[in-house]
Amino acid sequence: MTREEKTDTVVRLFSKAMFYGDWECETATECLIEEIMRDLEYWPYESEADMIEKSAVDENLFNKD
Repeated sequence: MTREEKTDTVVRLFSKAMFYGDWECETATECLIEEIMRDLEYWPYESEADMIEKSAVDENLFNKD
């Protein structure tokens, strides 16, 4: 996996955490993260189905030892 692919995977997984964690930006850093995620179109999601579709990652990543 390239560095770019790893970065994209982290962003996708973080967007899932934002969705399920009921994300609200409360600090300047968090607001900047939200702005970047919006620019990348990984935030906000219209629904859980939308989030699952747009933030999908290779399921094999979860099975690595």
